[in-house]
Amino acid sequence: VYGNPGAIHAEGLAASNALEVIRKEAADAIGAHSDEIVFTSSGTESNNLAIKGSLNMYGSGAHAITSLIEHPSVLEPLLEMERRGAQISYLSVDSEGLIDSEALKRSITSKTVLVSIGLINSEIGVLQDYKTLAKAVRAEKKKRKDDSSILFHIDAAQAPLWMNLKVEAIGCDLMTLDAQKILGPKGVGLLYVKR
Repeated sequence: VYGNPGAIHAEGLAASNALEVIRKEAADAIGAHSDEIVFTSSGTESNNLAIKGSLNMYGSGAHAITSLIEHPSVLEPLLEMERRGAQISYLSVDSEGLIDSEALKRSITSKTVLVSIGLINSEIGVLQDYKTLAKAVRAEKKKRKDDSSILFHIDAAQAPLWMNLKVEAIGCDLMTLDAQKILGPKGVGLLYVKR
């Protein structure tokens, strides 16, 4: 269906309907609502949107946390935001490639607005202890008046073939997926954005 989904002619309406069917299927696959699904052109664009969107929302001086072993599509936008005045903490990992949740907790400041972590590392295959990391972020949220003031972003592009990705179980606010990593079409990415 090649019509413009924003158009009101028959081809546009057919495209719009097809897009909403796919949006619902994607949402159902991760336990989300349809309006929480944003389609992009790739996992890279989804990561950029999550990172730059979150940090730009809070302005200069906003703080983000990530690890030193993240994919370049996470590290590069963070470096760019750092050049623009954001503060970024880069966590080390242990010999197994895991992030220490205590190090994460110590890195969180009153200016932290984003924690961005890869669920499964594309180079070494390590699965992060996402439940413990999410718990650390949730604990910080509870201390704040506005629980959306710190977002937990998971780059899950490498994960769908290996594990169930229900967003409630993962505990994320933002999640990146990439169709080409799961035998889907190239040029299609997804960013889950929690209501």
